[in-house]
Amino acid sequence: MSVFLVSFDLKNATSADYQKLYDSFDNFGNYCKLTSTTFILDADVDVDELIDELSDKIGNSDTLFVIDLETLEIDGMNIPDCLEDFVASAGEMDEEGIDFGDSAPIE
Repeated sequence: MSVFLVSFDLKNATSADYQKLYDSFDNFGNYCKLTSTTFILDADVDVDELIDELSDKIGNSDTLFVIDLETLEIDGMNIPDCLEDFVASAGEMDEEGIDFGDSAPIE
């Protein structure tokens, strides 16, 4: 079981498009809707399987961002190029001993 943060941006979407995506979270088990387009969920899948399942519910120009909160694996669809630079920079800062804060594990 992995815990994921999922965020998406649906362009030109109707409320029915959003509902279709919301309903798909029921397939994964326990989840929490943080904002209208951001969820935390635990699921018995990996990042690629989660993206495959959700990508059927969004359009080609929409954005989908998924991070496995246990492994910190990041993937998605139409993610801005700046994310790769940000992750590399954050990794360098972490290696230099910069504290990114303490957080309690999700149980």
